[in-house]
Amino acid sequence: MSLGQRSDPDLVSKHPSPGPIRPKPTHLNSSKTWLLMKERFMDKADNLFHNTGVSITCEGQPFLGSPLSTAEFASSWAEKKVEHWVCELSTLSYVLRVHTQEVYSALTHGLMRHWTYLSKTCPDVSPFFRPLEDMLHSKLLPSLTSLDPLNDILCRDLLVLPSSPESWSSSQYLNSLSLCVGLLLT
Repeated sequence: MSLGQRSDPDLVSKHPSPGPIRPKPTHLNSSKTWLLMKERFMDKADNLFHNTGVSITCEGQPFLGSPLSTAEFASSWAEKKVEHWVCELSTLSYVLRVHTQEVYSALTHGLMRHWTYLSKTCPDVSPFFRPLEDMLHSKLLPSLTSLDPLNDILCRDLLVLPSSPESWSSSQYLNSLSLCVGLLLT
């Protein structure tokens, strides 16, 4: 018997071909779906998506770690994120006494990357980074060095991390915007 021939002629009649392979239908998970609309289109959107489970807003919604929204929503969202990061810095300053290298790694490879991402994707957030800078200089650096950088200006300048979050956040956004402008115009 050669390859490709069937030994039992009744096999085809017993087990018909399943036909073409069709992809499974995909459905939106309406509980996780948000529609961001301009306020003037809200009534129309409510009528179109009534009883679908899709949430509709004109204020804003976070997407991939950055707010898509009005300036007010972005400001309140960024402020909440910074409050959370301040709490994390406080925890890190406590753990720093025992696990210095791990805290430094968590700060530089974890928290600071979150700060950078928010700075690159959300305009005008630099004023919100002030509490982070205050926490770095009032708790984290004193725990690291056993010095009081608030009373010693030189110590504060020498021990600052690559740069202060408040000072580099606006330049991060402008750099990101200049890199992406070509993609936006095409």
